[in-house]
Amino acid sequence: NETIAVLPVDPFVEKEFFEVLATLPEMLDKSGADLALMGVVPTYPSEKYGYIIPQSQSSSENNNEYVNVAKFQEKPCESDAVLMIEQAALWNCGVFAFKLGYLINLLIEMELPIQYDEMLKQYGRLNKISFDYQVVERANQIIAIPYNGFWKDLGTWNTLTEEMGSSVVGKGWITG
Repeated sequence: NETIAVLPVDPFVEKEFFEVLATLPEMLDKSGADLALMGVVPTYPSEKYGYIIPQSQSSSENNNEYVNVAKFQEKPCESDAVLMIEQAALWNCGVFAFKLGYLINLLIEMELPIQYDEMLKQYGRLNKISFDYQVVERANQIIAIPYNGFWKDLGTWNTLTEEMGSSVVGKGWITG
């Protein structure tokens, strides 16, 4: 029954991000979902990010704490992103949580070992497919918890240097 959270290491966020992250176990319990994702409320229609598209239903049932996920859309064109934002879609920031038992049951269904040492020996048997496609997109019930604060993916040198106060850290020379 332990909740496991998986998240990337390269976002630049505010303290509130971690406060929302801490609600994932509670929201999993409240909703009974297989997976709980954290989604960023978009600030502009980006073609760089994937989107979490909610089911079209009233969120008053769950006090606006989370939305039920209908589907995902990976890096849409700008006009499609505008339409998704109008449907209250969220940027997929790659944060998700699940009960350990959920993942163990998936491994058993796929006839894969659940013990680390045995999994390591059979690593070559695993499909060469991302966790998102193999597990997340195949889950029966997924919820997303909106995060409405500052978030920036620092996954490229360009986005990282945009946030740096100086172009040189330590001893260095810039020549032009």
